[in-house]
Amino acid sequence: MIEIYEILSHRLFGYGMPYQVEIDSSGKLTPSVSDSHDQALELSKTLKAWSHEEKNYFSAKGQSVWSYSMPFGRCGLGGFPNEHLKVFGAEEAYVDIICEDGVERKIIFEDDIILIRPLTVIRLRIRSRPGFRAIVAFQTEDQTPLFGNAGPYCLQGLDLPNDPFGRFMVAHEAFERTFLMDSEDRRRELISFFSYMSSTMKDDSKLECLQESARSAGSYDVKDQGVCFARQKNFLTDEVINRISRGDEKLFRFPGMFGAVAPLFSLLK
Repeated sequence: MIEIYEILSHRLFGYGMPYQVEIDSSGKLTPSVSDSHDQALELSKTLKAWSHEEKNYFSAKGQSVWSYSMPFGRCGLGGFPNEHLKVFGAEEAYVDIICEDGVERKIIFEDDIILIRPLTVIRLRIRSRPGFRAIVAFQTEDQTPLFGNAGPYCLQGLDLPNDPFGRFMVAHEAFERTFLMDSEDRRRELISFFSYMSSTMKDDSKLECLQESARSAGSYDVKDQGVCFARQKNFLTDEVINRISRGDEKLFRFPGMFGAVAPLFSLLK
């Protein structure tokens, strides 16, 4: 057990609640606008119901809710880090993937551990079980994304708005356009996106140190990611959940890649 916690101390891990959306008859997507305070309360209630009662999370509306992640990608450093995701409370769920080799839409099941490699752009689409709210658990194999090794997707020549919901829409539209491109146009867009991301990362020596520490701890060599997901659930104590409900800046972020995010890795520092 000590070894797993040593590995987790070099990772980014936690839970996210994707952006709730409304989809009209034409398929147009509109994110439901909410503030940080409401998101903190909903995420904390969701995590408490799931972790303490083993019933997943309750939605006050008593109906299925569609939610989407922000389309995002990682440029990677030397082929690392991979990210591992699990979805809970879903009636149906999908991951859409764009990379230089092509595009793919995959069905996700709750037992699946989804592998996200560098140089890919992904988006999650989830319809919750009736009366529940879906969440995503994440495990990123090192902490380099804190220094810019991850970001919302955007096309060449476009700027992402500061408003989180505007940014969500621009990233979603860019993702859809790229998904439909021919292979050469898609390749150009991805090269531009990941090249720009690489150019903005800060402090190469710090990033190399983070990766070397993760490598020494064995973070890149874990064969059963399910053990790491089981261990991170142990951090959801009443105290931690209460801190999330209050919007504690170490344990709650909004907006994030998944909308409202509860990063738990600071608990090991």
